[in-house]
Amino acid sequence: MIKIYKLLKIIIPQKILNLIYNLKYQKVKYIGPYNNWFEAKKNSRGWSDQKILEKVKKSTLASMNNSNTYERDGEILRDNMYPVNIVKFLNSELNENNLVIDFGGSLGSLYFHIRSKIGIENIKWSIIEQTNYVNLGKKIFQNKKISFFEDLKDVEKVDGTIIILSSILQYVENPEKIINQIINLKSIKHIILDRLILSNSNQDKIYVQKNPRKYLNTSYPIRIFSEEKFLEYFKNFKTIFKGESYIGTNFELDGNKLNYCNIIFSRIEGPK
Repeated sequence: MIKIYKLLKIIIPQKILNLIYNLKYQKVKYIGPYNNWFEAKKNSRGWSDQKILEKVKKSTLASMNNSNTYERDGEILRDNMYPVNIVKFLNSELNENNLVIDFGGSLGSLYFHIRSKIGIENIKWSIIEQTNYVNLGKKIFQNKKISFFEDLKDVEKVDGTIIILSSILQYVENPEKIINQIINLKSIKHIILDRLILSNSNQDKIYVQKNPRKYLNTSYPIRIFSEEKFLEYFKNFKTIFKGESYIGTNFELDGNKLNYCNIIFSRIEGPK
């Protein structure tokens, strides 16, 4: 039976396989809302689930040397989608030996996805992640260009640093603390947010995101930000770009419209 399944994967076009997958497996569910993060955490497995790390590791290893595939959320994807606006911005702003901080960058998902599209040879890409990801990243993936850290304060301070937060702020318990830490680090000149869910609600709401079998049946708390309230954090930054994320997925939840967004901020320089 297993041999037949593997043969079908070879002879059936990927688009058909994706369609079968979408029909067979349920979509992501959002359970709640909950009164607070603690309640949502009690009712989910969380990001520390070892199965998530193992699948991310396997998919990253399989895709890092293959320009036709990339890893996202533990899955190996074979489409031509990539964050065009982020690549354009990096190519226009980065210089040799500049630093990119990838906050919540997993084992280098975004780096391996777009590295061939960035025209800077000596890029320094620093990933901030949980301890188990950092330990594995240092052991298997770290080299002269990509490195792993557990805390923003441990990263080399370079003026003109660009920080990227892709699909991360909605999954942390205290996003305000992280945002303030970033804003107060004067060496960071640009902030790039991508795959960020914003709602037209006037308040943040907390749910449990329950993923289908395709994603290992994992679940974790998620904060759906009010767009109006969220943008207030960056009132002292200039908005360079604001639009849909490259994944282009918008949906409704409990009567509110939710958008996956890509936003690029630049620090407003004060008087010299």
